[in-house]
Amino acid sequence: MFKPGITIAIALGAVAPIYAQSKKGWSSAATPVDATVSQIHDRRTTTMFSQLSISLELAGTKASDVSAARVTVIKAIDDTGRDLIDREASPPAFSSTTGSYIRADAATGPASIDLTLLNPTRDATRLTELRGEVELYMPTKDSGAVATLPKFTALAGKPVANKALKASGVEISVLSPALLEAEKKKASKARAEQLKKEGSDAETIKWMIESFESSFLTPEEGEVVLKVKDPGKTIHEFSFLDGAGESQRVYARESDGLTVLSTYGATPAADWALKIALRTPKSMARRSFAVKNIELP
Repeated sequence: MFKPGITIAIALGAVAPIYAQSKKGWSSAATPVDATVSQIHDRRTTTMFSQLSISLELAGTKASDVSAARVTVIKAIDDTGRDLIDREASPPAFSSTTGSYIRADAATGPASIDLTLLNPTRDATRLTELRGEVELYMPTKDSGAVATLPKFTALAGKPVANKALKASGVEISVLSPALLEAEKKKASKARAEQLKKEGSDAETIKWMIESFESSFLTPEEGEVVLKVKDPGKTIHEFSFLDGAGESQRVYARESDGLTVLSTYGATPAADWALKIALRTPKSMARRSFAVKNIELP
């Protein structure tokens, strides 16, 4: 049976994540750090919910420091020899951790990350080996990892000057309805020129452009439209701060090359701020882990 508290060795170093460029100078050197397997959920069924979930607590890393993590499992084998890595799964993405909404009384507790594997065989009693890497996003480690734009609704049509954005090579423009219409016309013109180069006749081009413009982004009431340039893919997430400084969660989506921010019914007021979390070198850390003989429930 699984017993909480199994200690595993983890190596901590400056991260060089998938989106990073070598010119950033991010080191891959690692230093061993201890961690524990805190939970295992083993669902050995034939249903669509069958999976093996493992939680790791990372000693020396406070939960309040970690906002998100991306886990890449390199090797996972049970004692029958079955490979538990889902080779058909989508590439790993960053997921929010408890650090993004941790209670004040638990702020000094260890950070916890989760990973999901395929089901072990019914005869398996343990994992003989589990290896992988965890990338941690810790914005508290770098003041330049957060950019805040006060009263951002008034910035439509104005240059947005922000030190943190500039340092990360990010450009953001807030689009008013008039600016959004101008973006549509610009995109429409580019589409028409492309169709002409492809040999489409005038009637076809007219019909396709009308269709293109009718389906172009039309934001819902309360939605905010941004034009974003982020060549280094450093933006982690957007959020709003209301007039009282309280964080308001944002759902961001891409449409017609623009970024649309929704607040699930709330409309940003004139005194709201736009907060942009950035993955900077100082805000990232990588841990490589290796553990053997994990007992299954």
